[in-house]
Amino acid sequence: MSKDIWQTSVDYASAPCAVAKIHITLATSVPLFKACPFTTVRISNLVGSCTDLATYTEATSHFGLGSFQKDTGLLVLTVVNTTKAGCEYDITFELTHSAAVKSGVGALIRVLGQPVTHTNAGGVVTATQAASGLAMDSKFGGIQDPMRVDSLSFSTYRIWQTAPFPCANNRLSVTLTTDKTNFHRMCNTTITIQGLSSSLTAAGALQTNWTWTTQGEEATLPAMGQLSDAGDLVVSTHIHAYPRAQLYSSRSI
Repeated sequence: MSKDIWQTSVDYASAPCAVAKIHITLATSVPLFKACPFTTVRISNLVGSCTDLATYTEATSHFGLGSFQKDTGLLVLTVVNTTKAGCEYDITFELTHSAAVKSGVGALIRVLGQPVTHTNAGGVVTATQAASGLAMDSKFGGIQDPMRVDSLSFSTYRIWQTAPFPCANNRLSVTLTTDKTNFHRMCNTTITIQGLSSSLTAAGALQTNWTWTTQGEEATLPAMGQLSDAGDLVVSTHIHAYPRAQLYSSRSI
């Protein structure tokens, strides 16, 4: 039985907030019959996605998408047409990484169908499978381990101010350049700048402006920040930046 699983991406497979394409290759030692009622293939532990499953494909039309539960990571495939023993079937779909570091998941696979029953002297007995399923094989390992997310990195991070004088209205500016990371809206990324405790500005909401530039494109978007009593400014970026993009933020404080 083949039960390989791995991930790829148009940018970097294990980058935070990346749209990851999950690849699965399945081959069973016996056929799975379409006529057998309620037969499903269940793959569990695909947790960590910020979005629902998208762009499902299986070119031979043997396995259909039954359902995907984002919170539990359970993927259910239906048997659309009878499969052949030993024949490999390739399945792909897309999930979106979060910004949190993750070492990857240990995906498990089970084939379930209508319970098999038989009668003995003690009455009707229902045959059951092991509850956990079989461990799937990470085909390539490393950054292609399914749902692996590496730590976020910046190749440039600078901060400066416009006014060094006591009690002056001061504008702080921050420049960040990402290396392999996309800040997709669905990733709900926040950026925290610490150490602003000497500010006279009261804690609370602060309107900030962010400009991203990449490959000759530029756009400026507002982003609401929250300044704490401890001097931590947390900004929900909610912008769509690209790898090697520069992010400029400015705010009077």
